[in-house]
Amino acid sequence: MSFFLFKGNRKYIHGTDIAIYLEKYIQKPLKLFDLKITKQIKTQPRILLVNSLKKRLKKSSATCKIKGKKNIFILFLETKNKVLNSYSYDESLLANNYYINKKRGKCLITTSLHSVEILVSLTKYWHQKRVCKGEWMFTRLKLNKWFNKSNIKNIEIENFLNLNNKSTISKVFENKKLIGE
Repeated sequence: MSFFLFKGNRKYIHGTDIAIYLEKYIQKPLKLFDLKITKQIKTQPRILLVNSLKKRLKKSSATCKIKGKKNIFILFLETKNKVLNSYSYDESLLANNYYINKKRGKCLITTSLHSVEILVSLTKYWHQKRVCKGEWMFTRLKLNKWFNKSNIKNIEIENFLNLNNKSTISKVFENKKLIGE
């Protein structure tokens, strides 16, 4: 069983921590990484590798489909096991590195943070500044290429769909190359 921690002052397991955990299942070449978070995970999840996502989909809090040399399907199910600790995280420190306009957000920074953390933080910042203030939740990440391992993070988003100012879908670029949404 994995032992997740809460990120910062959150009381749920952050989607970036789930994505980083799932990185170990990715095989090269990656054809698809599709993480969907349907509800906040507030306890240590039970993680199941299954033959397809059709089974138990209604009971899961998150699912991931990874296609590479073989297909991998993963479910995250709530348990009664509490998350006991958190780790320090202040994403407001990243905001000075973001450049945004009406449709785009960009970050070029050298950091040991994972690229998915930069991406999600940048997207949240852009959404709250350009679309709608208030709570924002990371619910899906769909990539056809996984992030580079470099400490130089060159992440860009381009919004292409705004759903009633509640949800947005953005193209994701790393080093100026489209890698997903």
